[in-house]
Amino acid sequence: MTENSSLLRVCLLFRFAESFAYFTVNNIFALHLTESLGIGDARAGALFGLRGAVSHVYGTLLGPVVDVLGPRRCLLAGCVVSAVGRGWFGVANTAATAAAAVYLPMAGGHALVGMSLSISVKRATSGSDLSTGGSTAWGFGLAYCATVLGIALCGPVIDAATALLHPLPPYRHLALLSAGVSVVSALAGGLYFYAVPSVGAIAPMVFQPSPRQSPSPMRP
Repeated sequence: MTENSSLLRVCLLFRFAESFAYFTVNNIFALHLTESLGIGDARAGALFGLRGAVSHVYGTLLGPVVDVLGPRRCLLAGCVVSAVGRGWFGVANTAATAAAAVYLPMAGGHALVGMSLSISVKRATSGSDLSTGGSTAWGFGLAYCATVLGIALCGPVIDAATALLHPLPPYRHLALLSAGVSVVSALAGGLYFYAVPSVGAIAPMVFQPSPRQSPSPMRP
């Protein structure tokens, strides 16, 4: 197994874990607002719809940050920031604090993770030495599969939490679980990227900041 192939697998694990965490919160979002915080259905639906738009805005604003710092740092930072937002959402007791958690750290962290993983999968599959196929299209196909598997895990986990915590609502616990998943992802990824000697030679190449073009010399 080559280093590029190993890094692709790590990216897929990140994608799976973050997909599970993101869509778990997605599934309980409106229920937590209406049943735990007493927000009306219409207002909860509006807050839910606005969440996706805010994430896209963050993606536009944070793109230059990923270019400067590189996907590796931004991926780990995104996991940590997402964890803060999901944990904050889980302990929020008012609509204002829940909205602040959703639109500040949670949306920003999700944007950082999404951009960093997309860039990382592309770079990890750009070489011809991959035993998994060696093409960017194949890498993104695997990333999509990892996303779907993360989504598929949400249902059984939510059902299990609902049954175990009945008659209490499980939404706060599930939000905190999602935050814990992001924390574990950040810790495991940090150990892998920075502490495993065999990765040292290839990780900076895949997760380095985007190169900047130098200005062309003026012609006489």
